[in-house]
Amino acid sequence: YSQKDPEVINLSAIKEKGIARVTASSNHPDGLGPEAAVDGNLLTRWESAQRIDPSWIAIELKKPKSIKGVKIIWEGASASDYEIQLSNDGQTWKTVSAVKDGKKAEERTLAFAPVEAKFIRIFGNKRTTEWGYSIWEIVLNPE
Repeated sequence: YSQKDPEVINLSAIKEKGIARVTASSNHPDGLGPEAAVDGNLLTRWESAQRIDPSWIAIELKKPKSIKGVKIIWEGASASDYEIQLSNDGQTWKTVSAVKDGKKAEERTLAFAPVEAKFIRIFGNKRTTEWGYSIWEIVLNPE
């Protein structure tokens, strides 16, 4: 795990969700690592390095799972243009949903036809602010 203060991140919650690893294209030097975006704690967040497009965060599951949607709770530094991509090998990605009208600090649920995948990636093409990308929480298959 890459975050500066692992006690802040709920690592047991991450493991209970069947998540093996969370990675990102970059992390803000003063922030927590990408695991903060899947720990079930709305007080922790992942933030990318600033002013870099594109940027991404990827979740690797312990085993493939049917994915039918993703809910993203963005912080103010969010994406106006981004894609939800799935993969079985972490190398070849399939875009299952694309957003071209993202707003600052929004909560958005994206549903799509179920796809069996081991990797889920949120790929930010364009930021809403001059800063980086920042996500409070990502929920797979939200109800």
